[in-house]
Amino acid sequence: MARSTVTVISSVFLVGLLLGPLISLIHFSGLSVSLNSSDIAAIKFTCVQAAYSATLSTLIAIPVAKALKRQKFFGKQFVVLILGAPFILPVIVAVLGLILVFGNNGVVNNILNLIGFAPVKIYGFWGVILAHIFFNLPLAIRILLQALNTVPGEHYRLISSLKLSFVQKFFALDWPVLKKVCPGIWAVIFAICLSSFSVALTLGGGPKATTVELAIYQSFFYDLDFSKAAQLALVQVFLVVSVVLCSQFIN
Repeated sequence: MARSTVTVISSVFLVGLLLGPLISLIHFSGLSVSLNSSDIAAIKFTCVQAAYSATLSTLIAIPVAKALKRQKFFGKQFVVLILGAPFILPVIVAVLGLILVFGNNGVVNNILNLIGFAPVKIYGFWGVILAHIFFNLPLAIRILLQALNTVPGEHYRLISSLKLSFVQKFFALDWPVLKKVCPGIWAVIFAICLSSFSVALTLGGGPKATTVELAIYQSFFYDLDFSKAAQLALVQVFLVVSVVLCSQFIN
């Protein structure tokens, strides 16, 4: 009986913890969402950069994961272990590291200047994409590698004995795994990038590269427009929940 009471109390507390902020947002927004052109631009930029980041991270992760699966070399376990580094690095530290490498006076641009090429611009749309790939590519690689490791070794030996072409091997071995795992990876990374704040704040480069998170921050702290901040927060909740619900129907 006591255990059941604790379970009920814990459940009520968790539900209240989840619904409390949502109810507050609805209260402050007045159940109305009036978006101006800058709000719509922020929503569009948020979705577009998230789609680019998720797509590029997933595509680049495929050959890397395949290489880590099939190649044996000294330090392989360390390489797999170090893929978790972006998850423990503070976001601002990682972003500053990217600026030191790709910034106006970074290593890459200094080399490009020496050989007469145009410099790389890290600020703006592609700067945000680059930072998101840096953070999310290791996640995609590790998930893909774990999925590829579930394929029995007998399958690889059987396919090798059949002397199939590269394309035939890909569709026989890798495609079933990729078709099952990649949509979920894409959805997870897309949802992560929807809530981007520090990356967009540091590398956005102006109003044209403003995410919904930044728009909420500006409405709350600079404009003191709590109603607008609540409305934008509801929009973000809708976007994230939509991605989560859609991911449940994938495979």
